[in-house]
Amino acid sequence: MKLMYKIILSTLLIYNSACSQPIKENLVGSWFRSCDVCEFNDLIILRSDHKYFVYNPNSADIGSFELTGELKSNDIRIDGAYTAISEKGIWDYDTSTKDLVFTERSILEEWTDFSEVYGKSKELKFYLKELTENEIELCNKEGKQLLCEKYERNNSENDSITFYKEVTEDFTGTGSQVKEILLSGYETELKLSYEFYKEPDELIIEDRSGKVLFTTNMVSTSERKTMELSLRGVTKLAFKIRNERTSSKWKIMAEIK
Repeated sequence: MKLMYKIILSTLLIYNSACSQPIKENLVGSWFRSCDVCEFNDLIILRSDHKYFVYNPNSADIGSFELTGELKSNDIRIDGAYTAISEKGIWDYDTSTKDLVFTERSILEEWTDFSEVYGKSKELKFYLKELTENEIELCNKEGKQLLCEKYERNNSENDSITFYKEVTEDFTGTGSQVKEILLSGYETELKLSYEFYKEPDELIIEDRSGKVLFTTNMVSTSERKTMELSLRGVTKLAFKIRNERTSSKWKIMAEIK
């Protein structure tokens, strides 16, 4: 009897784990607050590494519009428009309670619409009332009142807009080439690995304006090399591979979040 109980319990645990995984995967991405009468429509980004970021894309009260020099530490500029990272922390989803939980909250702006609505406690818990491919409805329990807000995955039908996405690309080839990746500007880190084998190669990474973000110089490698690069408001990455010999082989892998 005890053996049967253990088998049933083990089966249920495996089943619940399998069911919860797709939900967590479907939550990964950018979610815009769906509110026509709100002053600011928050943008929540949930990453697969369980980090989350809250932005105020439409906020005119972040003190950056008259900037002529460096941005504030919490601000980014995306194709000339300014926005603020208002909050960041860790997220997780509990499949048994349907709770989406934000922990280790770091509130970066003195006032934000998000913290004004949901408070500034170290832990914020939402009930996931609805999850579809392009919409979630989050409910925050406050007293006896259930406050619910809808968030859309993509808030525009304009095909020319690139929304936040996690990217993993493998580039393998010979000779000089250029590979490009379009981004939303909300991606914040690039993990790069590269291998040039015996023949010297050079990898140059540029943004949309042609600014060099990273270069290896002309080198050969005896093993795979890795590095991490912080991104901020970058909407295009160009990977330029240059060679001394056209027969030179190389391999590059880029992981972007």
